[in-house]
Amino acid sequence: MLPTQVVKVLRSSDGTAIFAEATGRRENPAVVLIHGLALSGAVFDNLFADKRLTDKLYLVRYDLRGHGRSGKPATADGYASCLFADDFAAIVKEFGLDKPILVGWSYGATVLADACAHLDPLPVSGTVFLAALPYVGPIMGRVGTPTVLGFLPGLTSLDDPVLTDRTRFDFVESVFADPGKVPFSDKIFWLGQSTLQSGPVLSHILSRPQDPTKLHEAGQRGLPMLILGGTADRQVKSDVVVDEMKPHFKNLEVRLIDGGSHALFYDFQDEFVDSLINFVARVKQAKAQFDVLTASLEALCIKACDSFGRLCKVLTAGSSKTCLSVATNRSPGWISASCSATFTDADMSSAPQYWRDVKKPATGFVIAESRDGLRMSQSDHRQLPVHSVLPPAVMRLYIVHTIQQILPTDTESLTMTIQDATTTHHFDAILFDMDGTLIDSTAGVVDAWTLFAEKYPWLNVQEILASAHGVRTVENLRNHCHIEDPEELEREAVRFEEAIIHAANKDGRSGIVALPGARENTEALAAGAKLPHPVWALCTSATRAYASQSITAAGLILPDIFVTAEDVKRGKPAPDPYLLGAKLLGIEPAKCLVIEDAPTGIRSGTAAGCKTMGLITSHTREQVEAEHPTYLVKNLSQVTMSLCHNGGVDVTIHADMHPLRN
Repeated sequence: MLPTQVVKVLRSSDGTAIFAEATGRRENPAVVLIHGLALSGAVFDNLFADKRLTDKLYLVRYDLRGHGRSGKPATADGYASCLFADDFAAIVKEFGLDKPILVGWSYGATVLADACAHLDPLPVSGTVFLAALPYVGPIMGRVGTPTVLGFLPGLTSLDDPVLTDRTRFDFVESVFADPGKVPFSDKIFWLGQSTLQSGPVLSHILSRPQDPTKLHEAGQRGLPMLILGGTADRQVKSDVVVDEMKPHFKNLEVRLIDGGSHALFYDFQDEFVDSLINFVARVKQAKAQFDVLTASLEALCIKACDSFGRLCKVLTAGSSKTCLSVATNRSPGWISASCSATFTDADMSSAPQYWRDVKKPATGFVIAESRDGLRMSQSDHRQLPVHSVLPPAVMRLYIVHTIQQILPTDTESLTMTIQDATTTHHFDAILFDMDGTLIDSTAGVVDAWTLFAEKYPWLNVQEILASAHGVRTVENLRNHCHIEDPEELEREAVRFEEAIIHAANKDGRSGIVALPGARENTEALAAGAKLPHPVWALCTSATRAYASQSITAAGLILPDIFVTAEDVKRGKPAPDPYLLGAKLLGIEPAKCLVIEDAPTGIRSGTAAGCKTMGLITSHTREQVEAEHPTYLVKNLSQVTMSLCHNGGVDVTIHADMHPLRN
């Protein structure tokens, strides 16, 4: 049974009525769906009826001003950017949303630029650009197809109703992959929505001024963005949207669906739902992790400021005239604490010479933590980069060392404990990826693709190597070799993996080898590898035959439970491999740790609801870090695992003294 829908008509700041609806569980992450040009929120009826979404999310949709059941101001000033921002803010407030994900389809994505420009702080935790127009302006000519640009004269016509009606029909048909397969009732339903908007109103909507500066700044600050598009979209060039947004958004994920239409959420509903749920899970995990770290850092900042204050009093012989101020500030994306002291000449006369040499009248330090890392500076703005997802104990270590570099250290008044930079975490089970996590078969993979290039001469081996890791062999062969016949695909997959095994050992190569820390940790868990009470499993994109041979060739233990390409319908980044691994172990996914080297694998583990550990073995730190793993280490040599007497595994992470390097 689907949740009850809530219907509301709100009043925006200028009195315009805004029609809105919500469904799902209020305690779940919130997603605001914003429709495209000339239509209404009713286009999302299929999503509001999708139990996968209503079980996991709280969905809100509303009709933009000038559209559907919302008010339609008659003059251009009724479509100012600030009013679109106020409409969104009213939705967030009325439904009690806590920084929702903004999903903007087509023209609906322009609302993010309005919100960034006029709402501070920005009440959004992430955004999905779905076949999107990023903002109104000259960019429309770059991202719009000739088809959609050709519709504009007819849609805005004032004196040719026949042209307008014909254009509306063609406009609606162009959003679908195959209009002939769309039920007539659906097409008429969408067409009817477009008739609620007049030509003059549409002209105001398409010509309203927007400034993307704040949108770009939000991207630079790390606002997560997922761009979803289709290669057969007849209205928007999503590849151009990617080119436009990539320079500005540091935390950007892209998925272009082969054959995908403009209405991806309708024609490719399963792909859209999976992508949305996975993206929301990653944003939620990153937000929770950031909140925990910033709370810990805030306490540390206050403690550091207190130590600074005590040091000031010692150095000025406890003068009561010393004025000490401490302030902390938390805003979306960052936290800072600052401390300063002002001294009189009398204060300074009693201080040691090195203290009198400090620039007057104030000195101090600032500690700031953001998605870019931890920064600590004095008046010279010196900075110490620190990885933003290191555990609090490591942050303590960095803070202490930096304070000791900035402040005088030959006094007993500055007493802060440097804690051991290790943390231990307990999990009921461990789910290992194989290639790039436990073993390295790079030499064999390169030769296998080179061999296949003889039969498939269009293959670009270097390009494939940059994207194929972590993806099932059959999917790589289907995507790159264009093999469609299932039997041929299976034969070629076997041939490919046999080529890896053979090539890895020829010409005196070291073959398939265990990566650092893999042998030590799997041997420590040896007793937990076997039935009836296993506590770890292998979840790989390889076939069962290849996985068995590779693990054996590397001299590692083969567990009784391992999930391979044949066992799941959908491979990584879908959650299926890790969901099945947890199920076979009899452990809830939330109590499992997934250990992965590939972004697709980390995405899979996150989508399954597991904690994740990212290894920097096959991809750059930036690529791995972009997936927001729960923990990040160079390789398994920085990890020690041990079986617990009462079940499960203790995982100790040994952090280096410096940020991880590739």
